[in-house]
Amino acid sequence: LGVSNAVPPEQVILAREVASYIGIPLTEIATEEGYDATYIRNRGEACLACKTHLYSALNAVARHATHARSDASSSSSNPDEKKKKKKVVVLFNGTNRDDASDPTRIGLLAAANFRVKSPLSHTTKMDVRNAARHLGLPNWNHAASPCLRSR
Repeated sequence: LGVSNAVPPEQVILAREVASYIGIPLTEIATEEGYDATYIRNRGEACLACKTHLYSALNAVARHATHARSDASSSSSNPDEKKKKKKVVVLFNGTNRDDASDPTRIGLLAAANFRVKSPLSHTTKMDVRNAARHLGLPNWNHAASPCLRSR
């Protein structure tokens, strides 16, 4: 989870609740968009700058975790063998069909630049909510919450 002053504290708490509910670890990492000139100028590209920092940070965490895991499981010191076992990092987001048709969501450009996968891109927001409710997720009916920068 990327955390900065732009993320409402309630959203961080909710992310922790959801992760706990579904039984997965949640790693929180500070993002640096607040120091980015494009983000600070806020001339319509703040979301792009923010998501670029988010995906950069998440890629770094994933690479570190993947590297640490492969080092721990690899007994070989042969560099060629380690290259063969190299894992590809894939990031996912929750972009749904309704989001994708919104021209103001320029953060989706950053997702494309980082090859982020959107498994819900053909699913409506209502269908996502219905599935979340069916699964008993605590956030199934929460209103969309833009970052504090865009308010």
